[in-house]
Amino acid sequence: MFKGLWLVIKNMFRKPVTIQYPQERLQVAERFRGRQFLRLDKCIGCHMCAEVCPEKCIKMVEKDEKGKDLPRSQHRPSVDYSACMFCNLCVDVCPADALLGTKEFKMPEEARNGLRYSPQRLNTIDDLSKVKVTDKRAAIAAKTVA
Repeated sequence: MFKGLWLVIKNMFRKPVTIQYPQERLQVAERFRGRQFLRLDKCIGCHMCAEVCPEKCIKMVEKDEKGKDLPRSQHRPSVDYSACMFCNLCVDVCPADALLGTKEFKMPEEARNGLRYSPQRLNTIDDLSKVKVTDKRAAIAAKTVA
């Protein structure tokens, strides 16, 4: 009983650990993996992101809004974030660097269907400074030139 009382008294004078979230924000780690950002103009429709996804939450959109089939080069990924484990294998495997990792973690939705991101929705982000451009080929080229 005295151990518990001592623990309460000792912790009464410590600074609180909690933060007031909307007003105060913690910095996320440099290697934090948030949702993906799709550069529609760079996507080549190769389907590699959908094939490498361990959760199979990436589906390629193969039809336009009217239901008409699109050529393979115009296929774009859509992501179901209710199943995504944020491993970012899709970002690593993208040969055109069309899928980029971000530090965006806020995706509040009222229904699970709201976590299905279309290619157009993947192309939007509130703060572009959260996009981590990891152009592996450009980094390798810069090393070989130097």
